[in-house]
Amino acid sequence: MISKVNRSIQYFFYSLAIFCFIVAIASTILFPRTFNVYGLYRATASLSKIQVINVLCLLAAISFFPIIKLIHKKEFHLSDNKLRFLLLIECIIYIIIFNLFIRYYNIQHLIDDSALTFQAALQVKNKFNLGSYMYNCPGNLLLLYVYRIIIMFGGTNLYYIVNVFLGIYLLTIFISYKVLKQFNINNVNLFISIQVLFVGIQIFFHVAVAYTDILMLFFISGSLLLFIKYIKSSNLLLLISSSIVAFIAYLSKGTALIYVLALVVSLLVIETKKRKISFFIPAVVFIVGTVTWSIFVSSQHIYTDNNYGLPNTHYLMMGTSNSKIPEQLSKEQKAKIIVGGYNNTDFQYTDKLFTDKKLSKQDVSQKNIKVLKHRLSSLTALEFIKFIMRKISSTWSSGDLKSTANFGAELSTGSSKLVQFEHGPEALVLYAVMQTTQLIVYLVLILSFIRYFKAHNKIVMFSAIYCVGYFAFLLIWEANPRYTLGVFPSAIILMALYFNKTVLDTPNNLSRTP
Repeated sequence: MISKVNRSIQYFFYSLAIFCFIVAIASTILFPRTFNVYGLYRATASLSKIQVINVLCLLAAISFFPIIKLIHKKEFHLSDNKLRFLLLIECIIYIIIFNLFIRYYNIQHLIDDSALTFQAALQVKNKFNLGSYMYNCPGNLLLLYVYRIIIMFGGTNLYYIVNVFLGIYLLTIFISYKVLKQFNINNVNLFISIQVLFVGIQIFFHVAVAYTDILMLFFISGSLLLFIKYIKSSNLLLLISSSIVAFIAYLSKGTALIYVLALVVSLLVIETKKRKISFFIPAVVFIVGTVTWSIFVSSQHIYTDNNYGLPNTHYLMMGTSNSKIPEQLSKEQKAKIIVGGYNNTDFQYTDKLFTDKKLSKQDVSQKNIKVLKHRLSSLTALEFIKFIMRKISSTWSSGDLKSTANFGAELSTGSSKLVQFEHGPEALVLYAVMQTTQLIVYLVLILSFIRYFKAHNKIVMFSAIYCVGYFAFLLIWEANPRYTLGVFPSAIILMALYFNKTVLDTPNNLSRTP
């Protein structure tokens, strides 16, 4: 039987998770941001129009659930062989259409930060000549080495590079399939869940960017697969392997730190008294991995000193940018302002201290914190609530996930191809599909935590801890709509479990918390 303490912890995290995603949905309707990073269609449409469309997308997302119930009533049967065949055909179709997509839009090189990292990868033989970008952003070093490996085997051709990243994305889909196969889920539900994943992570756009998010999703999915196998078997080797892959996910993108912490906390909650000590494993792997990575980077002589990397307080400070929006602005003008996101003013402030004046990280951190405190202390209670809701919206309200903005940056302003993402029925349909899919994911998370509120499923418990931690982290960190990709691996598991007719018939180790 579950102890009273563990039951209270479960209720706490499930309640918080439900609340978080209700607020995320509310921010989509009440405070949608309309700057171009939230979607090129949003940037060209009026605020009221976007709000109406978002309400309709929410209704469409709600209708998704009775439609799935109708499918269940038809009792469709999908054998393992048919399922694998369908997914294989789908992957082949994606590969063909993606390459046609890239050629049609005439994408010639990598986009945004990935282009800067790729240029550094080409220069890595020059050691200290990587430029200020990599000095400021060492979190992209793993991506840099991935680029180096790709270049080593196939050169610098764009189509080759993006197809490698497409392969990583499709491998992530395959791993997600293997994850869902760990449960007693019928194949129709599994197929539906995979389709939501295909659409939700927007393969065509994000692969063209070829950035760290693809690597993070891949490694988090791999770690989840190993973690679930550990829960089923109690094999510590699987937990160690899961922890190592989780650490690599962190090297891919710093936001995966929350996934690592979720492993630690969930093991403390879900394991028996004798096995609670297992929480040390992901913690120790993370510490040893961090030290090892630091030694490796030093051995490469990439940097002239050990002061590289903007301090984390820079991103915390940036997370409070535009915390107070002038009341005299119109609603349309307020919606165009990025709250808590990347902005040149904050970046130049820190970069001047860090790069130009060569201040230590500690000194830069103190100045960042001073700015942060000043911004927050100047807010009234009502202004603070508005800031939090706008900040949540800046991260969680855009189903576009910053994809069309990055992609559109490579297209000529005013070109007919760019207009396809900004105006007209094609742009509207694309936006609506993206927004509806994201809202389906949020609704799945809410309904799953409600369904399992009094049940004791270890994976659902882990997902609640991870989602709450991730949501809380993004409240204080730099806002970016692309960061919401981090919840997809857990959300797809919960979706398949939620729609499964035998949802409580999963293996005992998965369905019951001791």
